[in-house]
Amino acid sequence: MTLLDAVTIQQIRCFLAVAKTLRFSDAAESLNLSQSAITKKIVNLERQLNVQLFDRTTRRVSLTPAGEQLRATANQLNNVAISIENQMTVFQQTQTDYLRVGMIAFSSHQPVFDRIATFATEHPHITLETIQRTTQPLVEQVLTGELDAAFVSSMYTDDESATTFADDQRFLAKSVAKDSYYLVCAQHNAFSGLHQVSYSDLGEAKFIFPESGMDVYHKALLKTFADHNITPHVLMRCGTIAEVLSLVKQNLGVAILSAQVIDDSNDLSLIPFAKPLVRNTQLIVRASRHTRRVVSAFYQYF
Repeated sequence: MTLLDAVTIQQIRCFLAVAKTLRFSDAAESLNLSQSAITKKIVNLERQLNVQLFDRTTRRVSLTPAGEQLRATANQLNNVAISIENQMTVFQQTQTDYLRVGMIAFSSHQPVFDRIATFATEHPHITLETIQRTTQPLVEQVLTGELDAAFVSSMYTDDESATTFADDQRFLAKSVAKDSYYLVCAQHNAFSGLHQVSYSDLGEAKFIFPESGMDVYHKALLKTFADHNITPHVLMRCGTIAEVLSLVKQNLGVAILSAQVIDDSNDLSLIPFAKPLVRNTQLIVRASRHTRRVVSAFYQYF
């Protein structure tokens, strides 16, 4: 063990404050400490270094030769400590003031958007970036740290035992919205007058599907069709929900979608299913003991 092993930056700063003013009371005031605390730290420092740093009399305080020699080195140590503190402060601000959030497709009237907007308004110091993807890529990006949080989905029929991201120990997860899926068709389509529809009614229907990259959606939908012994006739696949709806409005086929992804329902009929698919939208963050404060704040906000 060397002489410096137990020396602290606070002791160095106390020494420098006394060396500057040569008054223990002034040093204590400048560091917002009591005079007795300053005296104790100086005494401990002298004991650890095995030298006397100050000559003390009832009338004056002065530096000893050892104290004079230490002052230059102590200033260098203090400057290094200040540099480290500044660098870490900048790093923490960079980390805590930036938040990347992924989300699946929503319509503009999805309440999640309002909640995100309110969070941004209440936390103006946070730069919030949102990225739209499908569930599986979002999950992977949360796990790799590319995203701080993500709104993802699980889909199931309402009478099934649902599995959600809360069952996955890699994540903290909470449900933020649930919405049912409808048969979406043009108002002059044959299905339009129905009050309710079952999957067995759709054996002859022509479907317009979103792109196959919507992994959770397609997996749940195809499972539901298989459970009803239906092989869907897929007329075409579209890159966006807007394209799907445009073709449905032209009565080229029907779609199965959530009302939450439909901004404009004019000229459309949304027919409920007897046992609808349910999309459970969840907010996930990676489970970690080192979650950044801003990520925790965002998660707890919902």
